[in-house]
Amino acid sequence: MDSAALKSSYEVVPYESRPITVTHPDRIAAIVALYGLAAPPLESCRVLELGCASGGNLIPMASGLPGGTFVGVDFAEGQVAAGRAMIERLGLTNVRLETMSIADIDDALGEFDYIICHGVYSWVPPEVQAATLRVCSRNLAPHGVAYVSYNTYPGWHLRGLAQDMVRFHDDPALTADARAERGRAFVQFVADSAPPHHRRYADLLRDELVTLKSETTSHFLHEQLELTNQPVSFEEFARRAGGVGLQYIAEAQPSAMASAISDEARAAIRAWSGDLVRFEQYLDFLRLRTFRQTLLCHHGVTLRPDPMPDALLGLHVAGRADPVGGDTVAGTRSFRSAEGVTVTTNNPIAIAALDTLHAIRPKTLPFRGLWSAVRGALASSPARCEELSLDDPLALAAPLLQCVLGRLVEVHARERRVVAEAGDRPAATTLARLQAPTAQLVTNLRHVPVELDPLDRFVLERLDGLRDRATLLADLRQATARDLVRGDPRLVTDDLEQVLDYSLKRLAQAALIEA
Repeated sequence: MDSAALKSSYEVVPYESRPITVTHPDRIAAIVALYGLAAPPLESCRVLELGCASGGNLIPMASGLPGGTFVGVDFAEGQVAAGRAMIERLGLTNVRLETMSIADIDDALGEFDYIICHGVYSWVPPEVQAATLRVCSRNLAPHGVAYVSYNTYPGWHLRGLAQDMVRFHDDPALTADARAERGRAFVQFVADSAPPHHRRYADLLRDELVTLKSETTSHFLHEQLELTNQPVSFEEFARRAGGVGLQYIAEAQPSAMASAISDEARAAIRAWSGDLVRFEQYLDFLRLRTFRQTLLCHHGVTLRPDPMPDALLGLHVAGRADPVGGDTVAGTRSFRSAEGVTVTTNNPIAIAALDTLHAIRPKTLPFRGLWSAVRGALASSPARCEELSLDDPLALAAPLLQCVLGRLVEVHARERRVVAEAGDRPAATTLARLQAPTAQLVTNLRHVPVELDPLDRFVLERLDGLRDRATLLADLRQATARDLVRGDPRLVTDDLEQVLDYSLKRLAQAALIEA
C-alpha cells in the first residue's frame, strides 16, 4: 500500500486514539532506572509522538506535565484537527500537533528526551519504518529514551492464519462495523467447521478469536484488514535499530518470563546467546511472542543487562494486585494481578508490601515509605525483624522487584497525585470532565483509559473542586427527578446520598480524583 492509500485508510476509519499507559514518561523513566539509566527529568521533558492520531495519548501527558513540551505528528489531517480542537478547549500551550509524514521529520523539529511511536512501525511501508528509526536516533537527546511498538514473530506466524482468512473473506463495500463482524464470524465458522483430526487448528483459531472479539472496530480494521502489516523478529528489529546507533534497553511492560523458565532452559539459552538480543529472541521462541513495546537509547550509554533491586530505592511504587482469599497454607498468601494471574508467596516482606499497597490504592508510595510501612507491619516480632534483616532496604527491594516483573506492582518516577477517598470538594482533571459527557473512555491520572457507566459519568462531569457533596447531591436529585440519568437501577432509591458516596468511591478507586 502506498502512502496516499494508507493515509486515506486512516482518514476513512480513524485509528482510536487513547492513552497508552506504558508510554508515559513517568513510567518509561522508572523502567529504564531499573537498568541504570537516569532518564531526563519529567518536569521539563520534551516529548515527541510519531503517529499521534488525535492526541489521545499525548494530550493527557501535556495536561499532567505543564512544564514539559509535547509535539505530535500524524499524516491524517482530520485526526490532527480533532486533536487541536481538544487542545484549544483545554487551554494548553505546551503541546502542538503537526500534519506531516514521519519521513519528512528533520533536525528542524528539535531534540527530544522521549520519543514515542505506538501502533505505527508494523503498519507502514519499509521506507517509513526506516525513517522512524532514523528519527528515534537523530532527534533523541543524548540520554533520551525511544519507545517503539511492533508485531513480532514467531507469534505472528500463528496470528497470520486468522488474518489471511479474514482478508480473503472481507467485503470492503460493507460498513466498518459490518466488516469487523463478518471477519470474526468467519473465523468462528472455520473453527467450528474444522474436521476432528484438525482439532489443534480449531483450538488455535478459537484462541485467536478471544483477541479478535476484544478489538474495537477501528483496531480490527487497521490490525487485520490493513494491507500493510509487517511483523518482524526481535533480532531483526534490534539489528535495524543498531544500524542507526540505537541499543536495546528493555521492554516498557515488565515481564517475569526470563525467571519463569526452568534453570536448565535458562542455562541453555544463555549458552546459545552470547548477547542480550539473542537471549531475548530465544525467549520469544519460548513464549510465542506476538507484540513488543521496546525501549531504546543511544549506543554508548552504559546499561545494566538485568534490572537491579537497588534501583527501586529512588522510585515510587503502586499496587495492582488483589489478595485472593485467606491462607492456602500457613504462612502463604495469594494475590491476583490485573491480568488475572494469581501468584502465591510465603515471603512475609512481599506479603506485607502487597497488603500495604493494596490498602492505599490507587496512590503511590516512595520506596522508603513502603519500607517503613513494611517494617512497621512486621515490628510485632523483633526476632522476626532481625531474622528478615529489615535494617537493610534491599531485604524489601529484592522481592519487590519480582513483584514488579510479575506485574503485581508498578513503578513510577514520581508520586501519583490521586486520592483513595474523595474529600468534601472532590476534583477531577479538566480533561476527564470534558471527556465524560461524550467520549467512550475517559483518561485517569494513571494515564489509563477508563470506561464509566452513565451515573459515574454524570458525577465526574461535575467534579470541578468547587461543588461540595451537598451541591453534588442536589444536582443528582434534580437529574433523577428529570430522568436525566436513565436506566440505572441504583437511582430507584430514597437514599441518593449513599448512591453518590458509592459513585465517588468508584471514581477515586479508578484514579479519577486529584489529590
